[in-house]
Amino acid sequence: MIIPWQELQTETLDNLIREYVIGTLEDYQMESTQMEQWIAQVKAKLRSGEAVVEWSEANESATIVDVSKYSR
Repeated sequence: MIIPWQELQTETLDNLIREYVIGTLEDYQMESTQMEQWIAQVKAKLRSGEAVVEWSEANESATIVDVSKYSR
């Protein structure tokens, strides 16, 4: 199920984005300024509709996914 990102509390959304960035780039060493750049890029993808927040009932967790997942 897709959750509108605008309905999430700011702290919750920020935590989801950080989790997404860390999970995507787990082998990549980055400085805090780079992390902030990645976070800004993910927020831009959410705003543009390129990415969505997805709730998994099976795992009872939320994550950010590329919207192309739904166009297959």
